[in-house]
Amino acid sequence: MQTRGVVFVHSAPPALTPHAEWAISSTLGLPVRIQWTAQPAAEGELRGEVVFSGPSGSAHRIASALKAWPMLVFEVTEEPTAGTDGERIAHIPGRGIFRAQVGVNGDIVVSENQLRALRDSARTVEEFRHGLDQLTGQSIDDALEIYREGGDGAPVTWLHRAG
Repeated sequence: MQTRGVVFVHSAPPALTPHAEWAISSTLGLPVRIQWTAQPAAEGELRGEVVFSGPSGSAHRIASALKAWPMLVFEVTEEPTAGTDGERIAHIPGRGIFRAQVGVNGDIVVSENQLRALRDSARTVEEFRHGLDQLTGQSIDDALEIYREGGDGAPVTWLHRAG
């Protein structure tokens, strides 16, 4: 199944920008040239966005390729299709990868089993709240917000695979 998605490289050292482009290119099987702009939230760093069309699972493959450079701050999203769930994957240096299923309206989906495990393990209301924040990626969103603001109005590269 074909889907669409977005790669947000929120922050990259200039020397790594060709490597990020290469990782995305090799995953999608087509050349990628991102329009890089300054990232106001991180002096000396660059940011860029790529909108892609490709097979389901592309977001996971792109994130796997990008995580080879642990100093990159990035998010990759993929829209759901009639037969697959959407997903959101984010990386912040020192915090690892956050990955979640995304519903058709763009919300993070938390499964019944995840909620049961949280219910059974949380001993206090505060632990339960913290667990919900972990499942929904709230701390990741909080940390990424300053980078996202730097992308308002920035250029976006659109990629389309023929056939």
